[in-house]
Amino acid sequence: MDILFIANARIPSEKAHAFQIVQMCEAFAAHGAAVTLLYPARRTKPDITDIWGHY
Repeated sequence: MDILFIANARIPSEKAHAFQIVQMCEAFAAHGAAVTLLYPARRTKPDITDIWGHY
């Protein structure tokens, strides 16, 4: 199953909703889905290049 997860959020972020979005994508992937996370290109506040390493 392919899932396109669309989020109107700054990712990565220090906010809880960004963490929840990434966890949902990870959970879908753990159950065998091919997940693509689509989010707007915004300037991130912290200098984070590795999203999985951040969370």
